[in-house]
Amino acid sequence: MKIALGQLASGADVRANLAAIDRFAAEAAGDGAALVAFPEYATYEKKKVDATFPAVAEPLDGPVCRELGTMARRHRIALVAGVVETSGDVPRGGRAAGRPSLPGARHHGPPPPHRAGGGRGGDL
Repeated sequence: MKIALGQLASGADVRANLAAIDRFAAEAAGDGAALVAFPEYATYEKKKVDATFPAVAEPLDGPVCRELGTMARRHRIALVAGVVETSGDVPRGGRAAGRPSLPGARHHGPPPPHRAGGGRGGDL
């Protein structure tokens, strides 16, 4: 499996960030990548976490993650990108993953920690 890692200078313009993710995902898919991963807060980033984060936070079935899922299907890749998502009433950073065969997000947050004597470790 060919994996591409995307790095971008995300800012506070979610639409511009999604467009940059889409451009890179298209290029990576064209180069044969099956999985394209972007960093935490790829869809919204500021130098300092402030009061704007709750305003842009969405559930994992919200418009940003749906758009990431659409990109994944369009480019026929698995796509992982950091989003600002809600968890109850608290906005937090998370990861949304889309696969061509799945609508929208399927995983968020860090992988579970390794537990001695069993468990899944830190694999995705």
